[in-house]
Amino acid sequence: FLVMPGGGIATRGLTCSNYWRAVEVKLRRAGAECDGGHVPEAILCWGNDNWGHWFFQFLMRLTLVADSQFAQMPVLVSRDVPARFLEWLPRLGFHNIVQADEWVTVDRLWVPSVVTYRGHYEDYNCYVSASAVHTMRERLTAREGRFKKNVFVSRGHATWRNILNEDELISALGDDWDVLCMEDLTVEEQISAITHAEKIIMSAGASGSITMLAPKNCQIIELIQPKLMSTFGPASWAYIVGQSYTRMDGVPKVLPKGERKEIDWDYTIDVGKVMQAINA
Repeated sequence: FLVMPGGGIATRGLTCSNYWRAVEVKLRRAGAECDGGHVPEAILCWGNDNWGHWFFQFLMRLTLVADSQFAQMPVLVSRDVPARFLEWLPRLGFHNIVQADEWVTVDRLWVPSVVTYRGHYEDYNCYVSASAVHTMRERLTAREGRFKKNVFVSRGHATWRNILNEDELISALGDDWDVLCMEDLTVEEQISAITHAEKIIMSAGASGSITMLAPKNCQIIELIQPKLMSTFGPASWAYIVGQSYTRMDGVPKVLPKGERKEIDWDYTIDVGKVMQAINA
C-alpha cells in the first residue's frame, strides 16, 4: 500500500489481492518503522520472497513501461526480495535497480497498474492482461531450438504442499524426463528448460508462473492439492497462450486443525492417471 502526501492510504491497484489485515498491521507499527530512507524518483516494482508472486504480481507490471523512457529509470524493489529474483529484471530490460526498506519516502513515484488480479480465498475469479503475458513471452523466452525436453518441476525443497509419493512418480516417468527444482537453476537455465519443453509436469506452487514461457504446443499437467480452488497460474497462462492444460487433484494428508492451512497440506497423486494423461 502507499501512504499518500495528504495522509490517505492507497491499496487498490497495488497487488493481485487486497490484504486488509496486513495493511492494518503495518499501520499499527508505523510509528517505529517510518524511516525507510529516501529515493528521489523511481518506478514501483517492490516484491516479496515468494518467486511465483514476484513473477506475476510484481515483475509483470513492468511490461507496461518496458518499451518506453521509463526503462532507464530506477526500479524500486523491496530489500526482502532475494538476489536471485533480481536477475529477472535485466532480462526484462531494467538494469537500474534500487532496493529499499519499508516506509521508504519517494518524491516522485511511478506506479504501473496491476496486470493480474486474483480474488482471495473467498473469491476465485481471476483477471489477467493477455498483452502482459505476451510481452513477458516476447522478452523472456529463449530462441526456439530444435531440441525438446520433458520436464518435471519438483517442490523438493519445500516444507509444505509436497507430493508424498513423488519418488514413485519420478521412477515411473523414467530417464526421458528432466527433474528440476527451479531454485537450483540460473535464470537462463530456467528459461532454456521451459522454453524448449514439450511436456511439463509440476506440483502446484513449484514455480508455476514460469509455464507462461513454455511453447504454445506444450502439454502442461499441474498436480495440485484439491483445496486450492483458484484457476490462477498455469491454467490462466495456458488459456491465453493456447497450451494444453490438465489439472490433476491429489488426495491430501489431513492434519489436525490449526496445524497447517488446508491449502498447504501434503498430498498423494495417482501415478497411473498421470501416466495416462501424458500418453493421451
